[in-house]
Amino acid sequence: MSRNRAALATLVLVALTFGAGVVHLLRLRYARGDVYPPYSSLRADPLGARILHDALAESGAVAVDRNFAAWSRLEGGAGTTMLILGLTPGTEDDQPLIAFAQRLALRGSRVVMTLAPETEVPERRDRKEEEPAGGSPPSDEPDPVRRWGFELDRSGPEGEGGGEVRLPAVAIRSGGSGLPETIPWRSVVAFGEVRDPWQVRYAVAGRPVMLERAFGAGSLIVLTDTYLLSNEAMRRDRQADLLAWLVGPARRVVFEETVHGIEESDTVAVLLRRYGLVAPGLALLALAGLALWYSGAPLLPRRDDGDADPGVVVGRDSAAGLVTLLRRAVRPPDLVRFCVEEWSRIGGAGRAADIQRIRSLPLDPRDPLGDYRRIHRLVNPTEGDHDR
Repeated sequence: MSRNRAALATLVLVALTFGAGVVHLLRLRYARGDVYPPYSSLRADPLGARILHDALAESGAVAVDRNFAAWSRLEGGAGTTMLILGLTPGTEDDQPLIAFAQRLALRGSRVVMTLAPETEVPERRDRKEEEPAGGSPPSDEPDPVRRWGFELDRSGPEGEGGGEVRLPAVAIRSGGSGLPETIPWRSVVAFGEVRDPWQVRYAVAGRPVMLERAFGAGSLIVLTDTYLLSNEAMRRDRQADLLAWLVGPARRVVFEETVHGIEESDTVAVLLRRYGLVAPGLALLALAGLALWYSGAPLLPRRDDGDADPGVVVGRDSAAGLVTLLRRAVRPPDLVRFCVEEWSRIGGAGRAADIQRIRSLPLDPRDPLGDYRRIHRLVNPTEGDHDR
């Protein structure tokens, strides 16, 4: 028994230690944030945007939130800037996203959308791979994304002599007050044909890379690069004036996280936190653990049956069965009277006088042994006192 308890205690201790180690590793991983997609405000490595989120929150000038809910729940409005970072255009989710951004802008929000940077021209990237059998050579035409209301040009910037411009390139201001004259740019993607009412704010080698337009009571801003809002840029190429211009005169800044696949769902853990049931839940888990422990190793010691053969079923003899039957059917104060009636019915034939004398004796329910001795002397006067 003691060995079983020691083994179970060791197993529980090992399980708790392992669980604590896993929780610690998960905390470290989530603290770094590299489990989240690039340019998420929850990510703390160079590819995230957590520094910008925390800096805005610590400034106290604006209220900073993250959106994990469905777009239909987000109201927006004047004084709100929505940051949608690291988009990959050309997917089936473009149209709902454009509708969502336009709805926020119509209500007065300032919507800033940045594209995930591409550092290699597709034409040169395709040359590194073997052309599939029967395939056609890559097209030199730019990849249009017409659902966004403009075209994207991935052909890459060129210098004055027609040569390729190395990244990071320099984006030059084309319009807009309060913006730096030049900023670094790390994406080969630019906008192709730009039509009104879009206004060019920055261009690389004459190719627009940042656009702005008024939309309803708000505005839309689109950048082909997310680098300047990333954690890496906050450390190496911080552009405070540009960031202030992007945020604008906002009282509230919201980082959109559902575009990265991070959505809030009504799971059991979420509901427990929402309704303050974490402590009761942990208590129930502890009780369940104690119940499992008790079922595996009872707290009371087992009865020692000695050297009994485990193959033999231990039973009772007839006398023990009779005693058990009497204890269940006859009350202790009525035991002597019950015995007299049974003796009179079975063994008292021809002794009516003795039966009459016995029944006339006063019986004391508190002393059944004394009553038995008196009856025995009355029935067997020649045997004397019977002390059994």
